Amino acid sequence: MKTFKFYFLISMFASVIIYAQAMNQFNYQAVVRNASNQVIANATIGVRLSLWNATTQIGSATTNTVVSNANGLITCTMLIPSNVDWSTGTYYIKSEIDPAGGNNYTLTSNSPLNSVPYAEYAKTAASLKNNEMLHKKIYIPANAFGYPNTTNFTRKTMGVLWQNTTDYAGFAISRPYNFDDSKLMKVTIYFALPTNPNNTFIRWKMRADSNESNIAQGSAVSGWDSIDYGASINAPLLTSYASGSYTNVAKYQTFTAQYSSTYNTQYFNSVTTGDNFNSTNGNNIWHFEFSRGAAANNGETYTDPMLVLGAEIEYWEKF
Repeated sequence: MKTFKFYFLISMFASVIIYAQAMNQFNYQAVVRNASNQVIANATIGVRLSLWNATTQIGSATTNTVVSNANGLITCTMLIPSNVDWSTGTYYIKSEIDPAGGNNYTLTSNSPLNSVPYAEYAKTAASLKNNEMLHKKIYIPANAFGYPNTTNFTRKTMGVLWQNTTDYAGFAISRPYNFDDSKLMKVTIYFALPTNPNNTFIRWKMRADSNESNIAQGSAVSGWDSIDYGASINAPLLTSYASGSYTNVAKYQTFTAQYSSTYNTQYFNSVTTGDNFNSTNGNNIWHFEFSRGAAANNGETYTDPMLVLGAEIEYWEKF
C-alpha cells in the first residue's frame, strides 16, 4: 500500500506538446510516467489544464478524462479565452493529473509557452495587417491642382503660393476601387505659412461633389453628369501661434465627411440624390476645390499668402 501511494505522488514530466488551434483551443499531449520512469500505459487519466501568466490564472480551467496509449501518451483539448493578448508577458500551461481517472489532482506540472501558441497572436497580427491594407490614402500635390489663370496662384517648387482670395482651386479623381462607404472618408489640405508674426486663426473652405459620366441621352438621371459643386464647408478653426523668426511653418486642416441615411451616401456639408460618395450607386468622378477663408470672412484672420503643399484623401476599401 505504501508503494501504491508513492506511485500516485510522482509528478508528470517531459514530452509536453501544445498545438494552437484557430478555434481558440490547444491540443495538449503529454507522456505520464511513474516513479520508476515507466510509462503509465492504457490507463484512465484525469487531467485539468489551465492557462497562467506570471501570477494569475487566465480564464477557466479545462477538465478531461482520457485514456493513455501503450506509450503512456495522453491527448486532450484545452479551451483558452479569445481575448488573451499574446503580445505581452509570458504564459504557461499548468497541468494537473489524477492517475486514477478522477478529479483528485495530485500531480502538477508547469509548461512555459515559448512560440507555438503564438499562432493565435499571428492570427491577430494578420487581422491588423488586413485592416492596414484596407486603409488607403491618395495624395495630390498642389502643383497638380487646377486653378484660375490669375495672379492669385503662383506655382513654386514645393507647391502653390496662394493669395488671400475667394477663388477656388482643386482637382478631380476617379472613384477609388471597392470604396467602403461604411467608414467616413477624410480630406486634408497641407500648407505652410511663409511668415506668422502674430497669433492668428486659419480656416480653409472646401466644396466637394461627384458626378456620373457617359450618361445616355434621355436617361432618367440626365444632369448628374454635369460637373458642379454644392455648398462649401468650413474646416474647424485652427489657432496658429506666432512663429517668431521661423518661416514656412507647416500646418494642415482636415474635413471629415458625414453620412446621410436618407440618401445612403457620404457627403460634405450638404447632400442631394446626386451627391453620391458611396460604394454601390456612387458617381464615378469625385472633385474637390479649396478656398481661403479670410477672404470669405469665415473667422480666418491670416491674410498673408500661404504655400499650399497638397491634399490627401483618406478612405477605406472593402475586403
